Amino acid sequence: MSWVYYTYPFNLTGQPAASTCAEFGVDDMPIGMQIVGRLQGEVDVVRTAAAFKRVDQQWRVRPPNSCE
Repeated sequence: MSWVYYTYPFNLTGQPAASTCAEFGVDDMPIGMQIVGRLQGEVDVVRTAAAFKRVDQQWRVRPPNSCE
């Protein structure tokens, strides 16, 4: 339950948030990125996450056991 520590402030304030795989560590384990928006900014959060993934996928080769 240690992951709840990172989501609690946004759940408490009602801010929209999204999490996505941002990179892979030296051990090929995924490293996540959390995108948080202003109140009622769900569209901005989803657009930002989608834009990141579009750009990210153009140059990155994922290891076999990736988060997607």
